[in-house]
Amino acid sequence: ALDQPVFIDGKFEEGRSLIEVALKSGCEIIESNGKKLYKLNNSHTLSLNYEGKLVKSKCWLYSLPYSGKLIKIETEKGRKITDTANHPFVINENGIFVWKKAELLRVEESLACPKLNVIARHSNNHNTEVSAGNGALLLAFDSKLYDIVSERIVSLEDCNFSGEVYGLVVPGLQNYVGGFGGCGISHNTYPLPEAQSDRFLIKI
Repeated sequence: ALDQPVFIDGKFEEGRSLIEVALKSGCEIIESNGKKLYKLNNSHTLSLNYEGKLVKSKCWLYSLPYSGKLIKIETEKGRKITDTANHPFVINENGIFVWKKAELLRVEESLACPKLNVIARHSNNHNTEVSAGNGALLLAFDSKLYDIVSERIVSLEDCNFSGEVYGLVVPGLQNYVGGFGGCGISHNTYPLPEAQSDRFLIKI
């Protein structure tokens, strides 16, 4: 929903304010069947690459009407995010990182979350842009080598929702950091949320 934050341009911003800024910026807007793509000028987010590093990536913004379930996720460290039921997140499944839809997540599963010190470093613009790789996201988990940690999911709640939702579009890596406290790595789902089952890096 529009009250959820994403990491963009070195800080966490809610969707509602991002759309307002996009409208004022005069950026190109592409509309189709209620969906809107805002081609932001020079904006960037953090994306997980195939080496387990969070890297600066170009991003755009999209919004669309949604009617269905929202899933509220909370981790053991208190990080929180609310997203559409069919939105994929990265989980650590026995040392292998895979995509899994929010509605299929279970309490006690391990959600891949960005390290807070890495977010802080990127917030100070200490990193340069890195291009995407082409390999599958198959990593033996080692917290010393990667920019993410596994946090146990302690709470999952669903609620009905009807209104506008939004997300980021990230060419190449197609994922971004979102949620309160940087809760998880989200897959971008533009243009059609129902098509995202074909966009998993690894189907489960």
